[in-house]
Amino acid sequence: MRIKIILGVLLTAVAVAGCANVVGGEAGPGDVRPLKASDVLGDFETVDYCSVLDADALSRAGGYVEHSRPSFDECFVDVVADDIDVRMRLGPLAYEPETSEEPDEEIVRPRGLRVQEYDSSETGRCAHYLVFPDGMNIQVSVEEREEQVESGVLCELSEAAVNGIRSFVSSSRIGHFEFGTESLGWLAACDLTSEQEVEEVIGEPAPQSTPPTSHWCFWGGEYDDSLSVSLEFSVQDLPRSYLEEGYYPDDIAGRPSSVFEYESGACVADTPHLPFGEHETGQIEVVSIYVEGPEDGDMCKPAEALAKVVWPRLPES
Repeated sequence: MRIKIILGVLLTAVAVAGCANVVGGEAGPGDVRPLKASDVLGDFETVDYCSVLDADALSRAGGYVEHSRPSFDECFVDVVADDIDVRMRLGPLAYEPETSEEPDEEIVRPRGLRVQEYDSSETGRCAHYLVFPDGMNIQVSVEEREEQVESGVLCELSEAAVNGIRSFVSSSRIGHFEFGTESLGWLAACDLTSEQEVEEVIGEPAPQSTPPTSHWCFWGGEYDDSLSVSLEFSVQDLPRSYLEEGYYPDDIAGRPSSVFEYESGACVADTPHLPFGEHETGQIEVVSIYVEGPEDGDMCKPAEALAKVVWPRLPES
């Protein structure tokens, strides 16, 4: 692992207001206090990660933003660079990186911040983590939408995006959502089912893991051959007539649903809730239950069984 010490002051940035409220903190240009996530992000539950998307920084790195979609804990961005279509994800906030591998590079920044790079561009992916002094981190990942020629632009875009986030964070300019009264944003995913109920469905121990925000919850996955379950709230782009068009052809506990295997040994059960934000956006709040296990196993059976437990506990859509 290579570590660079980079001195200097941080750049300030103009926040992307979007549909979110942007709040400023007390950090000044000469402030040297450590920037803990809990101090600068405000309410973790309502952070709008699209508000820290620095489109100008991406442009300087050769990327053009085609579309961005906010979600409860992430922002998904479609970017074109060097004639390559890529999907960028900003967020979520986590207690530790998704990988246990050592970073390819770590850059120490002022005020206790660190930027870690994980370069897998030869397989079409690159990720950067903005790590706070308290150990919490925000991930930025960039992936090719389809298999295309290798390009170093993936890490260039990822680095530009994470440095954009660092600038917004350093100047305490973070956008926050204002959820509607019936939004999933007010719910706690871990409260919708219990460790015992999950274990009864999958037939093995499934200790619960609770992330920094309540919009997702995890059970199991302790060992390579263990089943893992996640319950997540997200926002999806759907046409106005998504029900009539058969996006959710099944009925589970009286709610429109879909259950499908998205890869070998992995299945998801979904149900739509209410429009997210303005009705005209075509963005819908969705509840998803993911179950992953052995490649030769049928994970859709436990996914549907858990949906029968969870769906009746959701507010009416």
